[in-house]
Amino acid sequence: MSDKKFDAVVIGSGLGGLTAGAMLAHDGYSVCLLERNFSLGGAASVYKVGPLTVEASLHQTSDARNPRDVKHDILRRLGILDEIEWLPTGALYTVRGGPVGDAFELPFGFAPAYEALAARFPDKRAAIQRFLGEVEQIHDALWTLKQAREE
Repeated sequence: MSDKKFDAVVIGSGLGGLTAGAMLAHDGYSVCLLERNFSLGGAASVYKVGPLTVEASLHQTSDARNPRDVKHDILRRLGILDEIEWLPTGALYTVRGGPVGDAFELPFGFAPAYEALAARFPDKRAAIQRFLGEVEQIHDALWTLKQAREE
């Protein structure tokens, strides 16, 4: 066993562990990252079940160049925000089974999601609009709290 000493030990290399390790290392700490599996990433992995590809964790991410994105400050602090090429993700996810009938793709963004949901469930338009409006209000409130904390 090595006699090397570390300032910090991070257990688990999922998205949280990788982020914590990167931020500690960026701040000058020596970091030991421990992972029990043969590859890094934790639940942020992809596997296949028959013809279906399953993304176990992260399946969509928005463009962190937007200051309102939760990843913006972390990536900027690490100095890698402008090093990442952000590609369009297409549909947010596909819903299968239950009351939706045929497979249904939900697009990214409040307005596109509303349009797709309202087209699929026209008798629920008002409820869909109300629900997405409340989600957007929560999103805006969290942004306001973040801004107030930084002042």
